[in-house]
Order: sequence, then C-alpha cells, then structure tokens
Amino acid sequence: MRFLVSDMVVHPIHGAGTISEISVKNISGECTECVVVDLMVGNAGVLLPVDSLEDTGLRHIVDESTLDAALGMLADKPRELPGDWRRRIENLRERVHSGDPRLVATAVRDIVARAGHSKVNPSEKRVLSEAIGVLAGEVALVKKMDVTTARRLVERRAGVHPDV
Repeated sequence: MRFLVSDMVVHPIHGAGTISEISVKNISGECTECVVVDLMVGNAGVLLPVDSLEDTGLRHIVDESTLDAALGMLADKPRELPGDWRRRIENLRERVHSGDPRLVATAVRDIVARAGHSKVNPSEKRVLSEAIGVLAGEVALVKKMDVTTARRLVERRAGVHPDV
C-alpha cells in the first residue's frame, strides 16, 4: 500500500492521524525511509519505517458508510465478555488494537453494557477510554469534525455513562 503526505490513516495501536512527512531518517546508523503520522488524539506523532508499514497495520481511513456501520454497532446487542478479568481485558484489547473500526466499536459497546450491570475495573476503564479515542479519531477524520465533538458523538451513540 502506498502512502503520501497528507493521507489520513489509522494505526491499530496509536489511532488516527495524518501523514505529515515522508523522509529518510538515520535509525541505528542506517538510512531508513520513514513516515511521520501526526495523531488526532494525544497531540503526538509516530515515526514508522516505510518497509514495515504493512506489518504495523497502518491503513487509510475507512469510507463514511463503513464508519456509519461501525457506529451503528454501538447500539447492537452486546456480546457477553469472559468472566475472568485477564481474559476479558485481553479480548477487549485485541479488538481495540485490530485496526478495524467495527471491532473497536464492539469493544466500546460491550464494556458500556457490562458497566450497566457490573462494576467496571480500572483496566476496563482504560481500554474503554482508548477504544473511544481510537474510534473518535477516525470519526473526526472521516466526518471532518474536531476530535472532541467526535468523542462526544461516540460516547452518546454508545450510551457511555459519566461514571464509567
């Protein structure tokens, strides 16, 4: 997959952003072509070697209909999460780090549903915040809005309660 400066992209772990630079960098004494992604959430950037972009899962943002389908999943019937908290967190993180906005949306939906009938532990709260951030970043780019508005949209669609 070819990337250009100003392409809007999503990194499965760091979230959505825009490619601000493609240049050769000296990494460990070797000249390596890299892309710099300015992230939507966290006011940070990520430097990624071009040779490993496919391995990192970097992709272009989805189209609006795919994003709308993902947002629609926030209201779908939740899946039951594993009872063991370690397996539950692993399952949720796997979905959040998949790079697929539909899977990220299901993680948000399932944590919010769990919060409706059980106490959500701090690890689940962190995963929820990360998942909302990842989804909101892509929403902001696709729908051309600021990330705060996008985050509120995701939280409203998911029914996130302020206590979660």
